[in-house]
Amino acid sequence: MEDNKIRTLLIVIGSILVLTLVTYGLFVKEQGYIFLLIVIGGILGGLANFFLHFVKVSIPDIQEKRISAEELIENPWVNLLGYLAISIAVSFLVPVLNAVLGEGLLGLKFLEDKGLKTTTAYQDGVLIGYCVFVSMLAKRVLFSLAERVLPQKEPKSKTSDITTTSSKEASELSPLKYLLAQDARTQINDNLQDNGNNEYSSRLEVGGVNCSLAFPANCWESARGAGHSNFREVLNKWTDRSFNVLSRFVNEEKISHITFSGIWRPQGVPHSSGRGIDITIMERSNDRVVFNRNQGDNTPEPDLAKSLTNWWKNSGKSDINQFLGPWQICEVNQCVANNGSLGQHQNHLNHLHLTVNS
Repeated sequence: MEDNKIRTLLIVIGSILVLTLVTYGLFVKEQGYIFLLIVIGGILGGLANFFLHFVKVSIPDIQEKRISAEELIENPWVNLLGYLAISIAVSFLVPVLNAVLGEGLLGLKFLEDKGLKTTTAYQDGVLIGYCVFVSMLAKRVLFSLAERVLPQKEPKSKTSDITTTSSKEASELSPLKYLLAQDARTQINDNLQDNGNNEYSSRLEVGGVNCSLAFPANCWESARGAGHSNFREVLNKWTDRSFNVLSRFVNEEKISHITFSGIWRPQGVPHSSGRGIDITIMERSNDRVVFNRNQGDNTPEPDLAKSLTNWWKNSGKSDINQFLGPWQICEVNQCVANNGSLGQHQNHLNHLHLTVNS
């Protein structure tokens, strides 16, 4: 599913670039240096958009308060390519706006001279500046619209949410896993307690192990911000396989407590599809791990964290394709040490993220 989305995005990006070149060939062929200035402005605007997005996703406080539509694709290189393509394309609005407004209202009256062969450094700077501004503004407008439109497509009925998810996954899970998932879903719902201030707790008993579950207010802050005020509905947007993963943790690793920092949220695959689980604390008997390296310090990997990583390597991969934490970044068939660098490494220094298989 992720590969299909990335492939679709690349096709769209390629189409945008082809249309940009066609536009150049049809309309500005005689003024190639103007085209070059516009492209430079678009590139700078794209880099600015990517930098602002990088700053937002790299700072946990910002990321928790607002999850935006551009986080649909997590690969930073694909994001960068998308920003560049969009920014280059929309920067061609600058000469269009100048022509529509007339009389050189943008200060680009020189663009109306068909025989123009050169420009001054000041005119170059003004044109590039406008391209950067327009591309950044267009990106913000496009994604603001997406953020408002996408959540409205979510089903309104709790019953239909659960029924649709269950029926769809019944054929995808083995009979045993399906039963364990339904038992976990039922237990967590039946034991759900409202602790006030948007905080909830519950319990899950599997294989003689009684596990307490803590859902702080911040674990569903993004959902509340998008208008989803019923915690039970938000919780039940997790897929059956996600509930089965919780059951497996309790049963196979004897986990007695889990504190969550992220469950379902409207944007940001895999969370928006009910397959993302973020965890900050796990306990087993006298073992306790807080998944936080304090922004990159050299805190040694706790024993429980090592045990969970080994569990993923041996059997957890059947249900979890990404196991991303402060000490180990595990996906596909391998784990590498979290070096605290950019992207996934830096973003997972303060929690354990699980991407559950679809």
